[in-house]
Amino acid sequence: RGISYKNLGDYSKAISDYTQAIKLEPKLANAYYNRGVLYAELKDYNNATQDAKKACELGDCGLLKELRKDGWGTGD
Repeated sequence: RGISYKNLGDYSKAISDYTQAIKLEPKLANAYYNRGVLYAELKDYNNATQDAKKACELGDCGLLKELRKDGWGTGD
């Protein structure tokens, strides 16, 4: 549903759905990645970076690489 909410412009509900998915399955890299994308689109780069790093730990480093190109996600 998160993707559907995003497509409708309801980022709050999309973030909430991804957060719930993470609670149910904490090792779901895709949920961290997609929630991170939403945070980045909202210019909440601190949360975006946190989610990107977690997604990367779980095997999907795509968002982290993109954020680093823009100067985010380089610190700890």
